Amino acid sequence: MTGVRFSLGSNASRTACALPDRMALSYHNVTPAEYFVSYYPALARLCFPGRRELQVFARRSDLPLGASASNQRDLTALLGSLS
Repeated sequence: MTGVRFSLGSNASRTACALPDRMALSYHNVTPAEYFVSYYPALARLCFPGRRELQVFARRSDLPLGASASNQRDLTALLGSLS
């Protein structure tokens, strides 16, 4: 089983997601981009694809875990919306 700690998305995380192994996902928050658009647009541009990428990871993962209770609620809500 491959373990992936996901926070914002990257080439490395996309590579890990493409592996044929079973995957455990440790999700460590991707802040919604709208919080950064006005004062940190470069970070907002990273958050948009990070949230989309999380949807792929959540569906692909055999063991989706949040790094905190808040992250677990976010991940559980996302998984529920994908059903």
